[in-house]
Amino acid sequence: MKHFNLSSVLMAGALLIFSTSCKKDKTQPTTPDPTNPATNYASAFFNSNLSNGKQTFTINAGQTQTITGNKGTVIHFNPNSFVTASGTPVTGNIQIEFVEIYSKKDMILMNKQTVGKVWNGVSPLISGGQFNIVAKQNGQNLKLAPGANYLIEAPAPNGTTNQMGLFYGQIDNEQLEWTQVDSSNMSAGTGIYSAFPDSLGWVNLDYFMNNSEPLSKIDVQIPSGFTTQNTRVFVSVDGASSMGGIYQVSSGIFHSGGYKLPIGMNVHFIIINLDNNEIHAAVIPAAITTDHFQTVGSLNLYSLAQLEALLNNLP
Repeated sequence: MKHFNLSSVLMAGALLIFSTSCKKDKTQPTTPDPTNPATNYASAFFNSNLSNGKQTFTINAGQTQTITGNKGTVIHFNPNSFVTASGTPVTGNIQIEFVEIYSKKDMILMNKQTVGKVWNGVSPLISGGQFNIVAKQNGQNLKLAPGANYLIEAPAPNGTTNQMGLFYGQIDNEQLEWTQVDSSNMSAGTGIYSAFPDSLGWVNLDYFMNNSEPLSKIDVQIPSGFTTQNTRVFVSVDGASSMGGIYQVSSGIFHSGGYKLPIGMNVHFIIINLDNNEIHAAVIPAAITTDHFQTVGSLNLYSLAQLEALLNNLP
């Protein structure tokens, strides 16, 4: 049941406070020392992108408040919705740290895949927006009070679908996976989704990909010296807001594990290698085959701006 007081949102004024081509061959990369975190170039790169995407707002915990993200997401908070970790009600100003992800570019650069948990493993999701909402006071994390929720209004300029559901995310070893929760707590309107999460942290508006074709695992063979310390491999589904990370690796081959895609589906593989502050990448179109095996040859050198432009052109 939705507990959010919409009338208070409509009556209250919104408070918005902003915080403000050369090629790389198979033998060129330097393998980082896994015992030295400073050389885990891949983690540092994606964590930096996530940090750069963070927006910070200050709100009054005792009043109805509204924040608006740079990409058009609107979040409404009810009064007295926050408590400390020990359950003490919070008053006064608090900070909301907010990340909003809609594009494939941001999914990839922030390493936030759209993969949902199912009874027998994981399955691809199609996203209507991923969000991370963190509340803090004096540097300490807060949580929602018992029975409290808040309203997310997510723009959907390409239209909406009643299939869209509400998911919460958990990160394990840098891999984000989503679990569906009570989707009666969201609805689709004209050009907008409305959701009523009762939890902070990672929230996603998604639905599971519906495809009756047989599924295939995916293996990606990358050049020698490319490891999880310096490389990430992703697969982007053409024509859908869906992206999966391929994180398991052995003997120079990245494996998709339980993540599978329908045979015949058109995709693009994205390989990003980070070494000594240099970005090398490849974007490879493909159609998924039975026991799909993708070979990656050379990668090109890109600036971050060039890589962003490349990813913005993914179908």
